[in-house]
Amino acid sequence: MKTILLIEDDAWLGELYSDVLRAAGFAVVHALDGQTGIEKLDETPIDLIILDLLLSGHNGIGVLHELRSYPDLAEIPVIIQSNLEPERSGLHRDAWHAYGVVEYIFKVDARPQELVRAASRIIGAPHETV
Repeated sequence: MKTILLIEDDAWLGELYSDVLRAAGFAVVHALDGQTGIEKLDETPIDLIILDLLLSGHNGIGVLHELRSYPDLAEIPVIIQSNLEPERSGLHRDAWHAYGVVEYIFKVDARPQELVRAASRIIGAPHETV
């Protein structure tokens, strides 16, 4: 089973996204902040990270920097799902790829099912083996 790390500080949205992804067949590990998300990467093999940028404490950009500093984590693809417009994130669009970002979903325009479609495109169907 493919495992997704969801780093989302809004508990209600985190549960909603987790439920939708689990219903589609993915395993989901939910972290309410960036530091906890980084720690969860030591506990569980992760196939994909869905990351909000607007996090308290260790924000999403900090999480991206930290992920890329560990060779064993640097290859995990990242979907950004945020209410922060890409232009206001502090990273130029051309830099997203260098940080492993394979898709940027603007939350206010997206439905939870879009996460399932994006995850399936990036890491394959939920029950495929790697």
